Formats: sequence, structure tokens, C-alpha cells
Amino acid sequence: MSDGLLTRRAAWPTEPLRSEILEMKTFERAAHVMRGGVILAALAGVAACSSSGGGGGGGGGAGAGGGGGGSSATGLSATEYQALFDSYQTPSLGNAPTSDMPVTGSGTYEGTVQVDVRDPAGADAGAFLGDVALEVQFGAPSGPATTRPMPTGGSVTERNGTTPITGTVTNVRGTLSDGTEVTSDVEFSTAHAAAQAAGGGILTTQESVVDTGIAGVPTVETRTGALTVPMGATITDANAGGLDARGTALLTLGGVMMGPEAAASVGTATLNIDDPALPGITDVSGSGTYVVEKQ
Repeated sequence: MSDGLLTRRAAWPTEPLRSEILEMKTFERAAHVMRGGVILAALAGVAACSSSGGGGGGGGGAGAGGGGGGSSATGLSATEYQALFDSYQTPSLGNAPTSDMPVTGSGTYEGTVQVDVRDPAGADAGAFLGDVALEVQFGAPSGPATTRPMPTGGSVTERNGTTPITGTVTNVRGTLSDGTEVTSDVEFSTAHAAAQAAGGGILTTQESVVDTGIAGVPTVETRTGALTVPMGATITDANAGGLDARGTALLTLGGVMMGPEAAASVGTATLNIDDPALPGITDVSGSGTYVVEKQ
């Protein structure tokens, strides 16, 4: 064996160091897959909930990413909304979870929510759309930090922070199970007592700082975001939109921030209506999806 080959082999990492590097790569890969997997799983789940039923047809939905100018994500038909929602499931950098959440200022978001509704017996009652308007306050995470070690001797430090979200859903329209097209002037709002009792709208920003502990490898900092926005309304004879229920309604959006600097948010929607004249706790329920884009 030549001296040159011996020299090159001597420069290779020792077995313990090689194992540590492999562990580190596995750890990083797993962390990346977990972050991405959560989003992909969420989108796969909400895709099953999303319906293209109801409403008139139309052209394709707005492209993913939104931002700038007037909103192209409101006033949509069911077909247009489905196209918009589907566009956010196409793999692309613009559709990746946000990793650079803003830490100051605020953002105005507009979009659409779609909900399939069921009556107290669990039967299909119709499919509804509504226009969403959110005002999201950004802020740097200020909660207590938690640190966990990495196999390389480095560490991952995380901290969370929450900031308020206010918003409404208006222009409610849809199609009942018998094919009747309906509209309603009901307004769902974060200011409603039911929404306030549910905790109000919240943006959660998580900051993660990864220090591998390896010389020459820079520290990596990411900030991801997720929102929960309950909005309440009082359903009356005048605004029931053909639904056979009256009382307090709670519509809740829950999802992740996506794209550069939180360009959009995509996630699930749930609806519960408590009619005091009926025996159930939740008398009318619904599930679906939403898309909102930064303006």
C-alpha cells in the first residue's frame, strides 16, 4: 500500500466521528421530514374534506402565493375555490411552510372558506362558501426557551410566542342538499362572544435555532407560524341561509402559514351551531378548508 493512500486514509474521520456525523444527518433529515410531513399530512387531510359541490362553475382559481393588489381569493364559486385550494398542494417553494415569519408589523389576509354542513341527524345539509378577512399581528417569540441536545454535541433551542388575530367571514353563499342556491348576510367575527369564549384569534410563531456544534457549520434559525381563528355568529330566521337551525354558531379556522414571509395560510375549517330548541350540544356541524393570502 502506498504512503499516499495511507495518508488519505489517515485523514478520513474515525469510526466514532463518522457515526456521529451520520447521526447528525439522520437527526437533521428527520427534523426536516417531520416539519414538512406535518404540513403534507394536514393538507392531505383537509383535501379529503374539501368539496367542489354547490355554486356555479367558473375559471381556474388564483395562483398560489397571493400577495399584492386586490384579492383574487374572494367571491369565488365552489369550482374556483377548489382550484385555488388545489394549487396550494402542488409541490413548490412558494407552497412550502414559512420558515421566515415576520416579527414586527401586521398583515392583512383575504380568502375563502368552504364548509360542508350536516344536520342534527348527520345527513348532508349543503355546502357553503364565505369570504374571509383577517388582520394578523406579528411578533418575535418571547416565551421560555427549551433546549435539547443534538448527537453532534450541538443543540436545538426553541421558543414560542403568540400574537392576536382579528377577522370576519361575510358574503356567505352556497347550495342546500336539495340543490337550492342560497345566500346569507350573517357575519362571523372574532369579536363575537362565542369567539372570545373560545380564546380569540391567535397566531403562534415558533423560533428554532440549530447549532450543530461542528466547526465551520453556521447556526441556522427558522421561524414557523400557525393560526387558530374562532369566529362567532348568531343564527336567526333572517340569516339562516336555508339551514334548519337557530342559535350560536362558531366557525374555527386552523392552519399553517405558507410561503416567504407568511404569504398565505391554508388549513381546515369547522362549524358548530348550538340551537337551544334542540337537545344536542352541537346541533348542526360542518367541516371544510380555507385559503387566505396576504394582500
